[in-house]
Amino acid sequence: GPQAALYAEMFPANVRYSGVSIGYALGAILGGAFAPMIAEALLNQFHAAWTIGVYIAVASLISLIGVSLVKETKGVDLSV
Repeated sequence: GPQAALYAEMFPANVRYSGVSIGYALGAILGGAFAPMIAEALLNQFHAAWTIGVYIAVASLISLIGVSLVKETKGVDLSV
């Protein structure tokens, strides 16, 4: 739910649309497009489905660290 507001607050108003679109597109490509190929490679390499769970857990941990590093914008002027 708060993802759209988070993205909008990360960029100044003059580059907000471009910043959000590029960030969202790159995240979708890197996070979503390669996930099935990585899962298949893990399954073929180790012949165990639990390795896919470990991959998802590591990706989630990386995402949590990334979101934790985003600065709070409370009190910051987000206009031009």
